[in-house]
Amino acid sequence: MASLNEKYKWHGKFDETKVSAALPALLARFVPGFGPEAPGDALRLIRKLAVDPRLSDLRFMAYMLATAAKESKKIRLYTLPKLTRSGTAMIDARTGKPMTRDIKRWTVFNAIEEDGLGGNRDYRDPVKVVRTSSGALVTERDGDQFSVSSDGQYRKAEGTRAKAARGSTHGIQPSTTYSAAAGAEHAYYGRGLVQLTWWNSYATAGVALGLGLELLLNPDKMLDFDTSYEAMVIGMVYGKSFANGRKCGDYFTDTKTDYAGARAMVNKKDPDAGIVRAALAYEALLLDARVAPPK
Repeated sequence: MASLNEKYKWHGKFDETKVSAALPALLARFVPGFGPEAPGDALRLIRKLAVDPRLSDLRFMAYMLATAAKESKKIRLYTLPKLTRSGTAMIDARTGKPMTRDIKRWTVFNAIEEDGLGGNRDYRDPVKVVRTSSGALVTERDGDQFSVSSDGQYRKAEGTRAKAARGSTHGIQPSTTYSAAAGAEHAYYGRGLVQLTWWNSYATAGVALGLGLELLLNPDKMLDFDTSYEAMVIGMVYGKSFANGRKCGDYFTDTKTDYAGARAMVNKKDPDAGIVRAALAYEALLLDARVAPPK
């Protein structure tokens, strides 16, 4: 009997005809009410996973697909054609043009902003960030200041209070230190295919991606699909940034496949059973769609 590592080892192409045929039904199970571009966006992500040299285990890919589907799921308003019962476009008799309707659907597999931009979570409120000769200075609303070095690590800035800690209580009034501080205001709510939160995570993720402190200074760069993809991979493959040292290799080995435990890489307080079912479905899809290399 083949070991698990042998069973799931793969680095190569997938049959896109098979993938495209299977995706609508798979999405209907796990993202009912998905938008019209969702199958194409899912295929775009599968294409990137297939050629990524850092990925050689289908379980890694399946779990990234299931996680991205949950983390990048957001309602948006679409303008779609009105259809007859037979599925043809309805035509306005007066104008001769196709009739449309506005309808809410799920966008998925795109780098998005967190719903509610963080709501009442403590990372929702902005901080001030200014570049310095050694990295950056972050000032929080409670007046605590932190020096961020070029490697993304932070420490209490000189002159800040001894009990300073990252994060201030959501909704507090800005301190006089905050009001007087230099720098641009940025809020570090979730962004991306896998939602990156907190200013220090943006700093370490940017360094891990080879961008220096760019994500700290420009958090909206996480809304770029390729940047967001890289953040997901370096987190889940190497345990960097949001994953806090946890990585796919801890959960998918020669002796175990632990899709439930793997949720701890992103949010250990949210053991979503739906992700397990979705990951198993993506796993089956990828196993079936492998294209054997020519002999």
